[in-house]
Amino acid sequence: MISILFTSLIWLAIPPLYETNIWIIIVSFICQEITRYLFFRLLLLLERTINYHSRLGQRQSEIHYIKGTLASGLGFGVGYVLVMNTGLLTKAAGPGDLEASGCSMSLFVLNSFNAQIFGLLNVAWTMIMFIVLKQHKYKYGQTREKQILKLKVIISLVSHFAASCITMIDNCTVTLILLYLLLICICTLAVYITFGHIKGKKDEFSTIIQDRIPLRINDLNSGKKSKEKNKKNEKEKVKEKTDSSSSTTVSESESN
Repeated sequence: MISILFTSLIWLAIPPLYETNIWIIIVSFICQEITRYLFFRLLLLLERTINYHSRLGQRQSEIHYIKGTLASGLGFGVGYVLVMNTGLLTKAAGPGDLEASGCSMSLFVLNSFNAQIFGLLNVAWTMIMFIVLKQHKYKYGQTREKQILKLKVIISLVSHFAASCITMIDNCTVTLILLYLLLICICTLAVYITFGHIKGKKDEFSTIIQDRIPLRINDLNSGKKSKEKNKKNEKEKVKEKTDSSSSTTVSESESN
């Protein structure tokens, strides 16, 4: 909603934007992606703060990043849908129906389809952006994995701009078909990236466990060895005391 507010202010401040739709689409696209990135930075800051205070309390507590990303995407999607339908709801209160240009479909039905598509797309774009940016943050150098992560971000940005441009097509049937195809592709990519992130976390966790188990076994073995050594030392001390006491008794008897 903040990005849409900034877009509206820019649209009001620059009168030439009134004449062409492409410029307002470009401005809206840039504002939305900048806001998405700033929200990602805010989420990282909150995660670091929570982890810091958890360590002070001797308790490790991490934000479930997938849930946080999904909640952020839903926030973007719901905000977009609310802003998109607010102006149209005032017209729905009046008598009659509004017909969409380019097809015989009702404008309210067409707008509901668009709201559904862009709401889900905002969820997918946010999940792709947040997960990929976090993975990119912890990879150093110009590795192949880092280049693939950059490509995923570019795909997300290009698909967002393409979806905005598709809405300029006059034929609403073609528009909906293209938008649904784009939605399927982007949601598939988001699911693939999400499950890849979860699998990577599980592999990392299993590696940590595998590294710690031998250390734990070694600690147990060393503990057993130390106990056996202590018992052996105690037996030797008892034996020495017994020998010394017996030798003392023998010497006393001989002296007598």
